[in-house]
Amino acid sequence: MKPAAGAVLPVTVSQIVDEGSEARTFRLAIPEGDAFSFRPGQFVVAALPGRPDERRPYSISSSPLETEFIEITVGRSGGVGTRLFALEGGETLLISGPQGAWQFRDEDRSAVLLCANIGLAPLRSMIRYVLDKGLPNNLALLYAVKKPSCVLYRQELKDFARQGVKVHVTLTDADVLSMDEPWDGAKGPIALKDIRRIVKDYKSSVYYLCGPQQFVDAWANDLCKAGIDADAVLASGWGEF
Repeated sequence: MKPAAGAVLPVTVSQIVDEGSEARTFRLAIPEGDAFSFRPGQFVVAALPGRPDERRPYSISSSPLETEFIEITVGRSGGVGTRLFALEGGETLLISGPQGAWQFRDEDRSAVLLCANIGLAPLRSMIRYVLDKGLPNNLALLYAVKKPSCVLYRQELKDFARQGVKVHVTLTDADVLSMDEPWDGAKGPIALKDIRRIVKDYKSSVYYLCGPQQFVDAWANDLCKAGIDADAVLASGWGEF
């Protein structure tokens, strides 16, 4: 059955996947007999048993169509993040939710997804949902990340591109490149010219922004200056990652 609103649900860490050098994806198995429904873009609040006062929100990075589990992608920062990184699998976490009004809308037939760093996590949920459901939405993903070792979901980004998503990944700290981190892709911050080049109908698209608050605020302002209607800019931001 579906948990009551605000209820705490115990889930089992059934899989842990390294996502580059600074993040991990945790698959959380939903108990048999329970249902956990959410929309792409929403988040849960997670805590370890015995530490109920140490809680942190995490975007759900899996598709709502994957009903036996949810996934969260966690950065190696903060008290809760550090403790999650110490897990080995099989442990119990406590989650509540889903929460958040920032959600993907099926009717947005042309959507531009702009993100930085771990802000890619909820956008992964949106992309997987659209592809898994077979929706006719045109998606473009523009993703800014510090360095090659921080790129999330490397293989999935390639898979998304093969399935028709326009994917643009760029490094914001290109000066950190070394022989150990080769990179033949784009460098520098995402620019409006990139959107114009990648998205033919960019002025009539809906924009989903996710990442550090400074990134989100700057892009909301730039899109407004570029003639994008404010109602077509949907943003979710937080502190620096």
